[in-house]
Amino acid sequence: MWTPATRRQHSRDGLRLADGYGLIETVVHETIPLLRAPELARIDAALTTTLQEIGPVMGDTTRSWELRGRRDRVVRARQAIADRSGDVDAFIALEQERSGRLHDTTGVAERLLNAGRAAEALDWVRRASRPGLRKMDWQDLADETSGADLVDRHRVRLEVRILMTLGERDAAQDLRWRTFEATLDDEILRDYIAKLPDFEDFDALERAFTHAAAHPHRYRSLDFFLAWPRLDLAAKLVIEHRATWGGQHYGALVPAAEALEHDYPAAATILYRVLIDNILEGGRSPAYGHAARYLAKLDALSMADVGAFGLPDHSVYRTALTRAHGRKTSFWSIVEGSSRPRPMMRSRDVEA
Repeated sequence: MWTPATRRQHSRDGLRLADGYGLIETVVHETIPLLRAPELARIDAALTTTLQEIGPVMGDTTRSWELRGRRDRVVRARQAIADRSGDVDAFIALEQERSGRLHDTTGVAERLLNAGRAAEALDWVRRASRPGLRKMDWQDLADETSGADLVDRHRVRLEVRILMTLGERDAAQDLRWRTFEATLDDEILRDYIAKLPDFEDFDALERAFTHAAAHPHRYRSLDFFLAWPRLDLAAKLVIEHRATWGGQHYGALVPAAEALEHDYPAAATILYRVLIDNILEGGRSPAYGHAARYLAKLDALSMADVGAFGLPDHSVYRTALTRAHGRKTSFWSIVEGSSRPRPMMRSRDVEA
């Protein structure tokens, strides 16, 4: 027989079991930091009961995935209680209950480090972990790489902290350098340089720049030299690979051209030409305005000496551009409009 008490109990259990939108989980996580130990113990007991009611989840049906999601939400709530209580071992035990999935090894390692258990933290941070979110930028797309795993980047920095805590300075430096070699991460390199003994930074930087210049992902190399900044090496890279840049990767090339145009006009000229040629050869009319702006940049850089690199000077390039794309009247009308001086406005022409 249903009584008010059993209805209330059923309702609470139903919410814990069927919170498909994460609302109850959000409320629990926001409430936990405000509660005292007795209240936390009661909530944890109720959540433990819920886990027992859900039981082990097997199979790949829609129902099993739904239950697995509910189980994970309950586990995360119990882990939040373990964090609030400062019980690292309880957090780890709950993490290991997540059968059939990779564990949050960095989360466990960070808690162990903060608890003064660095040796255990090192073991956890080096375990295989679930894949994280990947951050992709124009350089990754241009180089046809899959981007940086943010979990891996965090893991490297965490492992370095753990090694330094353990007094393993050489191992920490070796990890920083190997990470830089693979990723050309300028922040990792700065950390590496900052921890070198006096007078060793110059040779290390030269070694880093030589490695970056020879890195197989040239867009990543270009981004590194711009970020450091070593514009001279960025310009050298542009010139050495002048026949292989792709104008479709404008997200990487436009900032590079703009950064180089003042001190390294020949390199900027190469990139602006690549961008223009890609737009016009592809007949990408929505981008004609950009191509016209790049051509105006080239007009301003017309004195750049590109002949030394086997490239035609500006007048020859412009003539060839007219010959190849003279029928693209919408492009040339934008070019003529942007180069025509604007009439002086009278006071009555100014909108109120």
